[in-house]
Amino acid sequence: MINQILRDYSESRPEDIFINYNNHNITYGDMAYAVEGRIKSMQALNIQKGAIVGIYLGDSLNLLEVLFACIEVQAHPLIIPSSSTPKEIEDLNSSVDINYFITDWDRSKNIKIKNIPTFSIEELSPGIGGCAPSLICKPNDNQIACMLLTSGTTGKPKIAQISIQNIIESCKSWDARISFKNDDIYLNCLPLHHIGGLSIIFRSLLYGFKIILVDEFKKDDCINKIIQHKVSLISLVPTMLSRLLKTRQIVEVHEVLRAIILSGSYCSTALLQDAINKKLNIYKAYGMTESSSGIAGFWVKDNLEYIESVGTPHNNINFKIANNHILIKGPAIIGSYYNGEKLDGWYDTYDRGYINSDGFLYVFGRDGQAISGGENIDIQEVKNIIASHPDIKDVFIQTIKDEEWGEKIVAYINSKTIDEDKLKKWLKTLISNHKIPKEFIFINSVN
Repeated sequence: MINQILRDYSESRPEDIFINYNNHNITYGDMAYAVEGRIKSMQALNIQKGAIVGIYLGDSLNLLEVLFACIEVQAHPLIIPSSSTPKEIEDLNSSVDINYFITDWDRSKNIKIKNIPTFSIEELSPGIGGCAPSLICKPNDNQIACMLLTSGTTGKPKIAQISIQNIIESCKSWDARISFKNDDIYLNCLPLHHIGGLSIIFRSLLYGFKIILVDEFKKDDCINKIIQHKVSLISLVPTMLSRLLKTRQIVEVHEVLRAIILSGSYCSTALLQDAINKKLNIYKAYGMTESSSGIAGFWVKDNLEYIESVGTPHNNINFKIANNHILIKGPAIIGSYYNGEKLDGWYDTYDRGYINSDGFLYVFGRDGQAISGGENIDIQEVKNIIASHPDIKDVFIQTIKDEEWGEKIVAYINSKTIDEDKLKKWLKTLISNHKIPKEFIFINSVN
């Protein structure tokens, strides 16, 4: 269904803008043509139905072209964060039987696995498959649309398998709350390796609105794009909102911006009040990778008495509390992880919370994880990595609430021979920057 919509748009509205990326407009016709070229490339390389394709790219447009091509040939696209280190990729490969990597010249050096075919996007010319039309697979809404990493509680990532049907159901429930319009302009500054950023792409296809796509959030650039393009919708995590509120031009954006969709981590009441005082219309939401994006939310200005909650369930989503854990059920919830673990019936989110008498959900945190700057971080993974350093005797990890980050990881280090700068430099070779603790406290150390 996803690619059929793109083909239909390429015929009915070929000159309409689908995505503005790096100040360049990509029409539906442009995108359909590019995806067709990627499909031919994959078929020429014999990438077949069911193959797991690790997509490790820094350019978001290339990522989307490869993703849509994978959906068409019914391969399983595994989106790997562009910031992943060689060790993280090696660890991922030990958990997933990746059949192919599609990367770029710069990142190819991070893939140390010799027995997996690896192709650079620069070498996958649209003409590699010749002039004949691509072979179209029979559409199947139950097929896997994408595979995304989600933090587990054992130090190893889990791989959520999100189907096209999951995505469709999620988009429909969001439309019931936001009422998307085909003349909306949506600024997407969330990373595409997260469901938050990727879901915006799918919503735009289903509801026909334009996207301003950026690879990296920068507050001044974001404000300028909102004003320049008359952006009507934007999704943010609280860290991003906090930084935008400190810009001089924030007072101008409420005239064009009809909604800020806010989710991803803990948000303080003070931050929300500041946004409301600046006339910003906040839709606060709650969701996760396994739920194919947000599954609860509310318009903050209309429900100030529930400002500390995350709202009420979206359509066709059920919640219940068991042993203080939030359990969810509905058609947007994935059916299984990559390893075959089924999510039949009620899914335990491992988030702690409760539902009040008016049906508003309150969330107090997730067992074994921190959510910092919108990124889920497995505390055990961070602890294990730090503890593996030969000069560290012991490590203790604490998470604390933080106005900017939502939650902040603090590492207490027992070492007499290493300092913070050396430790951070070492950690950057092993884990992505967002996993590195924001604060180090040394015990019996050189500091």
